[in-house]
Amino acid sequence: LCSPPGRGASGAGSPAGDGPAARVRRIGEADLACVEGMLLGMHAREKGAEAAARLDAALALDPDREEAHAWTYYVYAEQGKWSEAEAACTRALERDRGYLPHWINRSEARSRLASVEASKRRDPTALAAAAIAALDDALTLDPGAADSWLRRALVHHNRARDRMAAGEPPGADLDAALADYARAGELDPGSAEIWMRRGGLLASRA
Repeated sequence: LCSPPGRGASGAGSPAGDGPAARVRRIGEADLACVEGMLLGMHAREKGAEAAARLDAALALDPDREEAHAWTYYVYAEQGKWSEAEAACTRALERDRGYLPHWINRSEARSRLASVEASKRRDPTALAAAAIAALDDALTLDPGAADSWLRRALVHHNRARDRMAAGEPPGADLDAALADYARAGELDPGSAEIWMRRGGLLASRA
């Protein structure tokens, strides 16, 4: 729960007031703030600001607390605040680049932001590419995660669909989406969503 004290009676080598008892107290305060933030986060649409504030307090005390990072993303996502959600993922990844959900969440936030740009008739290419890049990193961490393949297929699918809707050729995204759907299906053959979405894309190409 806490690291060993430093040398000497006063714990030389540690900041003043940061001995074992202070560290235990700080961890306890972080626990409380995190739990309060998660409970408020269950009602994120009504109490999002309060939830985010408590989770921020937890992270100020313990910046490596994964559940606080994940719930911060969830709170902003539930409110549709995708820029803030993406920033929460960036902050989380600065602490731990090996935690798969942070990459998944980052890709979701960027994909949503790309959709917002497209809805405003602005070019979503850069954000969609950033979403795919986050999923590339997720798949590097866990190549056997069917959900990551499905999510990457969806980003490619949306890009291909938007181009075709604008009367343009779908480019490489169509083939990339089909390949990712196929791989996701191999890993999770019982998923109706994977095959339904792949079938829809094939039908749109016909």
